[in-house]
Amino acid sequence: MAVEIKKTTYGKGTTYQDGNRYISQQYYTVVVDGKSYTRRISGTGATETKAIRKRNKNAEAWEKKLRSRLAEKEPPTEIEITANDSVTPFKPVTGDAKTTLNQAFYMNLKRTQVSAQISTSDNYETYYQGYVEKHPLGGMAIADITEDQLLDFYSEMRKKGRKRLPKDKEGKALNVKPLSITTINHIRFVIANTFQYAIEKHIISVNPHASIKPFKAGTAAMLDTDQEDLDSDSDDTDALQKVLPMEDVERFLSYAYSHSRLAGLFAWAVNSGMRQGECLGLKRVCASVDSDYVLVRRSLAFVKNRNPEISAVVVPILKKPKNGKERKVPYNQNLRQIYKYQMAQIEREKKEAGDDYIDKGLLFADEYGDYLRPWKVLKEFQRLLQEAGIAQHRFHDLRHTFVSLLVKESQKRGEGVSVLDVCAIVGHSDPTVTLKIYGGLFPDSSKTAMKILDDCRSIKLPA
Repeated sequence: MAVEIKKTTYGKGTTYQDGNRYISQQYYTVVVDGKSYTRRISGTGATETKAIRKRNKNAEAWEKKLRSRLAEKEPPTEIEITANDSVTPFKPVTGDAKTTLNQAFYMNLKRTQVSAQISTSDNYETYYQGYVEKHPLGGMAIADITEDQLLDFYSEMRKKGRKRLPKDKEGKALNVKPLSITTINHIRFVIANTFQYAIEKHIISVNPHASIKPFKAGTAAMLDTDQEDLDSDSDDTDALQKVLPMEDVERFLSYAYSHSRLAGLFAWAVNSGMRQGECLGLKRVCASVDSDYVLVRRSLAFVKNRNPEISAVVVPILKKPKNGKERKVPYNQNLRQIYKYQMAQIEREKKEAGDDYIDKGLLFADEYGDYLRPWKVLKEFQRLLQEAGIAQHRFHDLRHTFVSLLVKESQKRGEGVSVLDVCAIVGHSDPTVTLKIYGGLFPDSSKTAMKILDDCRSIKLPA
């Protein structure tokens, strides 16, 4: 196979161990009629040799499919060849009375990709493919679907829709909590949008989804008597239960600074309250140590590639923060120290990488100056927690920990920060969001406030 192998940008090299298996990854380039097509190919195996052999087989399969498509004058489809299988994209058909729900969704998705942000359309596709497409409902003619069938589907997803099931030593799936109502409502939104499209295109004349409103806890379709605490993974309901204790924060950061190049990233998150994407997309020019503020202008996200001229499966984009607005996070001494630590690390890695280092101006980058992959950051975060003997958490829990420390430490000093202060720092769209998530941190001072007027003579009754 005429393939030019490019150097990988992974710090651990092209082949590394992951649990009981080895993973081999490499970039391959195929030149056809003077045009280059590049793809990162993966392979897994029980040994390094088997992983490399599997990777090479996958590369051969990719090249064969690519050349076949080009020979038929079809543009190459963005499919990631993995160690397991390949994915065949769905080709939509023109809508008619026999149009299935799956077909209507992809017809609508094609339109959505033109009008919506790329990350938005990717979210639509992710939820639909994950929960609806392979379900019998997806293969039904959309004109035959009734409201009762839709409600049964949502109830079923609520109870046993979760895909990743932990298994015991014998390989049997263990009982887990069902999907949260938040996830169910995401799925509902995508399906409702598909039915609305079918109405607009005259595929159906009556919308059976019209009366199905967003679900709330306790509604008939969401009841599950066999489970308790159904939404314990929701930020809105138990964010304060996910806060890392202060002793765990200290132990974690101490261990991270000795065992990980991402220690500065984790320390920054717990000292600024910035979201993961905001940290990974932070440019050094927006966090100059000479300024009084860190400017949060962009958030990093990886989305499915829609450009046929680029062979990568996913591509990084910098989009606006979650609330759509940039904000200022005031600098404190801890953040200044972390910034200087990161700058020293960047300079060392520039010297080590030499010409391979492409500086994109990021404060938190990989060893070659490129964007950090969120899934690799999470894996490193959880590895450090496990090795430090600390219970597993999500990266987002560092944000909850920041807010908890900020409010509690200010109260100890008698300088309690307000809900408005927290809202501005963490970038919530509205103070009511802050109260909904972190209201338990703020004491009820309404009785004390009312007693202030007891000594006001101007409004007392006449003697």
